[in-house]
Amino acid sequence: MIPARVSRIVQVVFQGSALDAATAAGVLPSTLTRIMNGAVTSPRVTTVLALADAYGVSFGWLIGELSTASAQAAERPLAEPHWLIRSYFRNRQKADREWLKSIADGNGAGITREGREIVNRLSNFYLIPDGEHSPIGRLLRGTVDFSTDGGHSELEIFRSSAVLETEMLKAAVMKLKKMGVRATATEKGSRGRK
Repeated sequence: MIPARVSRIVQVVFQGSALDAATAAGVLPSTLTRIMNGAVTSPRVTTVLALADAYGVSFGWLIGELSTASAQAAERPLAEPHWLIRSYFRNRQKADREWLKSIADGNGAGITREGREIVNRLSNFYLIPDGEHSPIGRLLRGTVDFSTDGGHSELEIFRSSAVLETEMLKAAVMKLKKMGVRATATEKGSRGRK
C-alpha cells in the first residue's frame, strides 16, 4: 500500500517529480524511488513518518490502515487528489497560520494599525476549500467537482490555488516581520516562532 500511496502523492502533488517529493520530505531521491517501485518492501518507520509528516497525511493513511475518507474526517470529504494537494499545502502553511493566529489572538508586539489590518484579513484566509471558510473555494466548488478525481485542468486549478494561498500567507508574514511585528510568548509557553 505504501508504494501506491507515495506514488499517488508524487503524481498529484509534485506533478510526477520524485526529486521534488524527496526534497520536500528530506529523504534521498533514491530512497523515495525505491519505495515507490516496491524495491523497499518494509521501509523504516522513521522514513514513513517523515513522508507522512512532510506531505501532511497521517501515518495510518500512508500505510493503508485508513481510507482517504476516514483520514479526512470531514463532513464533505474531497476526492483523493484534491485532498492530497490540500493536505500538503496546508501542512506547508502551518507555521505561518500559527504565527498569524498568535498575533490575531493578541500575542504580538510591534503591531501597527496597518499590520493589524493585514492580520485580520489573512488569519482566516483560504483559497482552497476548507469547510465553508473559503469564498473562492465555494466558487471553485461550482466549477470543479471535488468529489471525483477530476481532470488534469481541474487539478491544475486546484494546485495553483493552493500554491497561491501558500505564497500569499508567506508574503504577509514576511511583510509583517519586516514591519517589526513579532510574536510574544503565550500562557501555554509558546516560543513565538519567527
